[in-house]
Amino acid sequence: MRLRLTPAWTRCLCLLLALGFGHTLHAKRPNIIFILADDLGWAELGCYGNRFNETPHLDRLAKRGLRFTHAYASAPVCSPYRAAFLTGQYPARVGILDYLRPNSENGLSTDHVTLPERLRDSGYATGMIGKWHLSGYSYHGATRVVRPTDHGFNWNTGSEIKGVGNGANFWPYMFRSQPIRWLDLPEQKLGRHEYLTDRLNHEAVQFIERNRDWARRAPVVGLVVARTELEGVMARTRDFDTGAATMALTIQATMLGLSVHLLGGIDVAAAH
Repeated sequence: MRLRLTPAWTRCLCLLLALGFGHTLHAKRPNIIFILADDLGWAELGCYGNRFNETPHLDRLAKRGLRFTHAYASAPVCSPYRAAFLTGQYPARVGILDYLRPNSENGLSTDHVTLPERLRDSGYATGMIGKWHLSGYSYHGATRVVRPTDHGFNWNTGSEIKGVGNGANFWPYMFRSQPIRWLDLPEQKLGRHEYLTDRLNHEAVQFIERNRDWARRAPVVGLVVARTELEGVMARTRDFDTGAATMALTIQATMLGLSVHLLGGIDVAAAH
C-alpha cells in the first residue's frame, strides 16, 4: 500500500482531527487542531505549488503561519504514521510497521502514553473525528479492539468499526450487501444525501462550537458537491478525467468545510 492520492481513499476517510480545547482563554493554553488528510500528497495543495486543486483557505492559513518544505512523515502508510504521531515514537518502537489489517491483534497498545492523554490530563477537552485505523475490528474477528477513547480522546465519532471504505461514502455508509455500516455514525444528520466529508466537517465544527466560545461566532457553511461543480472542475483542463475532478473536489470540500470556520474564528479572536 503505497502513499498515493486516490479518489476512493480521499473520499472515505480523510479527516482524522485531533482537537484539544482548553477550558480557559489564557494564551499559555492554546487551542490545538490537527488535520490529517490520509494519503494527501505534499504537492496537492496550492500553498505547495499545485495549480489544479483549489485550496485558498489552507493557502491563507499557510501564508499566515509556518510551512514545512524539508520534512518527512514517519511512515508512508496510515497506521504506522498515526501511531508515531500519537506516541512521538518511531513506528519500529511502537511495533506497527504497516497498515493494520481488519483482523489485526496489533492495535496501538495502551501501554504507550499518547499526546491526547497528556492534553486531557492537562485540562483539555479532546476529540477525534474520522478515520482511526490503529486497531483490528471485532466484525472481522479481532479479539483486542482499541478505540480512540482508550488513548486519551474524551469524545470520538465517525471512526470505522470494520474494514475501511469500500466506497460507501454516503448515508447509510453500507457497502452493497454488507449488514452493518463501516462507521460509528448511528444517525443521519445532513439529509437524505448525506456525504461523509460533509458529515465529518459538521461533527468537527460542532465539537469546536461546544468547546470554544469564538467558534460560535464563526460563519457556518454547508458543503454539497453538486454535478455542476464537478463539471466546472473538469472544464478547467482536458487532461483530467472524472476521477481526477472528483479527487480535486474532495480535497476542496474536505479542507474548505473546516478551514472556513477556523479562519473565521481566528479573525474574530484576533479582533477581540
